[in-house]
Amino acid sequence: MENLTNYLLSTYGKEKVCFLLPLRRAVEERADGRTLLDYVEVIKEVLIEKGIDYLDFYDNGLPKPISTQPDEYFADGLHPNDAGHDWVAEQVANYLKNK
Repeated sequence: MENLTNYLLSTYGKEKVCFLLPLRRAVEERADGRTLLDYVEVIKEVLIEKGIDYLDFYDNGLPKPISTQPDEYFADGLHPNDAGHDWVAEQVANYLKNK
């Protein structure tokens, strides 16, 4: 995260960088015992430290899928379906309009 953010800031400047934190997913635990939340917390920590904008789709996104079956927003508990993509697009468009 440090290397990535340093590169992006030096290449594009803070005004042109924004991260999208991951959406929740049906299965958030990894075989090594880490969770998606563990990764999200590290990402947030670095972004806050560097003053980089982000859209928090983990805490403020679509509802966590209950299973790996298709639902209102997800095709398989991980990948958004058309409605999920529409929601993400709307959030990004609103962010850009307000910038």
